[in-house]
Amino acid sequence: MSENPVDLLLGVDIGTSSAKGVVARADGRIVAQAQTPHSASLPRPGWVEHDAETAWWGDFLAIAHELTAQSAGLGRIVGVGISGIGPSLLPVDAEGRALRPAILYGIDTRATREIEELIVAWPEVERAAVVGLPDPRLGERSCACVVLRSGQALTFELMVERLREAGLAAFKLPEQLEILDALPTTASGKVQKHEIVRRIAQPAAAGSS
Repeated sequence: MSENPVDLLLGVDIGTSSAKGVVARADGRIVAQAQTPHSASLPRPGWVEHDAETAWWGDFLAIAHELTAQSAGLGRIVGVGISGIGPSLLPVDAEGRALRPAILYGIDTRATREIEELIVAWPEVERAAVVGLPDPRLGERSCACVVLRSGQALTFELMVERLREAGLAAFKLPEQLEILDALPTTASGKVQKHEIVRRIAQPAAAGSS
């Protein structure tokens, strides 16, 4: 340890596919960094979960240990900051032990029917479908696709506000809104969500190329 150790800050971010962290001086200069990958489980179509003990707590400990080893002798760690993929849902017992895997925000689409029923009840909306769109960072993100009645309008901000007012949990909120002229259906009238995804994803892919 130097005679005049500097103050250091340790930060860890728990993401969907990896955890990463840095140790930095007060002036922002990074003196150590580390990253470790983890995976999400997909127990059913549309379900995306993390084992909190391994992907969250285990990765935090691994990153923190590696960073403190890298920065040993460079100063003293005076603060720790943690960010994560909230608001995700993790039920725990009275002792803080996880009761089940965490349900991930933004990419888990198991609440699609609940969201669709809330949105289609609004006076502006004729039809609604919630789909999972490909996302290069998250793997998938939730998108509300809406057909409006004639002369009506709906913004993403208003949609989120109304869903919150209806009591929808934050981790279930769609991350995107698409206004469509119609929803593709089968001959029997069933909405073809895979076709919605194809129609929205193709223009997005072409625009990014």
